[in-house]
Amino acid sequence: MFGDRTWRLPWRSLDFGRLVAAAQNVASGFAGVTVEVEDEGEGTHTCFFTIPVPDEDIEDDIGPFATCELSVYDLDGGTILLTLESDAGHNSWLDEDADQVAEALAEVLGGRSVELG
Repeated sequence: MFGDRTWRLPWRSLDFGRLVAAAQNVASGFAGVTVEVEDEGEGTHTCFFTIPVPDEDIEDDIGPFATCELSVYDLDGGTILLTLESDAGHNSWLDEDADQVAEALAEVLGGRSVELG
């Protein structure tokens, strides 16, 4: 079952340029995938990976592309977390594809998986 995943990044603060470069690097490694990174303000950056949907999987609520949404949060105290939240974007619909993109981004950023809760 798909659920939220979190990685701690070895950063002291958010670095928008570094995140954009890493996200573009990850997107280039997957066929047809593109990415937009937004500074959401208040210590949050979000990566929106656009992933092509195979023709046989297109549904009324999912067109030819689905969005994998990954967020990077700067928590008080200099803790930087990358998160894959199942209820964001089309993450739960993408399931394994979202997980693969998140894993790739975490690896490029030097993230270490953490359990929250």
